[in-house]
Amino acid sequence: MATKKTETVQARFQLAIKTYKQARDFDYVAPLEGFLDRKLPESECARIQKSFLKETICSPESLKLAFKAAHLDPQDPLDREILLRLFAAAHFSSKRETRGAKTKWTPERWSQLLSDYNQVKKDNPNLKDEQLCKEIVKRFPSRYPKPPGSGREFAKDSGATVRRNLAYARDPSKNTLLAESIKIVADTLKTAIHRLDPNFDVPIQKLNEKSKSLAIEWLSKAREA
Repeated sequence: MATKKTETVQARFQLAIKTYKQARDFDYVAPLEGFLDRKLPESECARIQKSFLKETICSPESLKLAFKAAHLDPQDPLDREILLRLFAAAHFSSKRETRGAKTKWTPERWSQLLSDYNQVKKDNPNLKDEQLCKEIVKRFPSRYPKPPGSGREFAKDSGATVRRNLAYARDPSKNTLLAESIKIVADTLKTAIHRLDPNFDVPIQKLNEKSKSLAIEWLSKAREA
């Protein structure tokens, strides 16, 4: 039992490292410039990039649990090193994370689907979603396995199942990881905007649309194979 738990922790730690590397290479400044429709001062770009990176590494809940368990001070810069964030993501998962069989659709699996869709779409930009979902099943068979005794009909059914869940993956009311990511992006955008221009009236609908778009892109990038 202990060995299985250790293997799970190691897998989560490796995923956290991979997620950090993906987040580190993600350009957060360009979308913000597009939102404001103007270039930002060079002096602000690095700070904004680091601010987004800090928020996207792991959930605030994970950090609170990690600091409490380790008896560390979250206000101490040395205690807030990136290794602590990776450790928190690997060892103190959010209570909202759904546990269960791998065959069940969970927020984590929906987020992985967003990534799989993004990768297949890049290689097949002219295909419609129905065909793309079939290609997803073909490219990532281990994530969308055939049930025992399945025949030709499963390929058709898999595409339909994946397509249905693609809609759920894009729905924040179902995909809680997407909802959390949208909130993080929206809050960071508002903070960055008001720092640059305290009097700027942020259009809520535009902010929500941009935040959702960026959150989906972030989740896709973070889980690329």
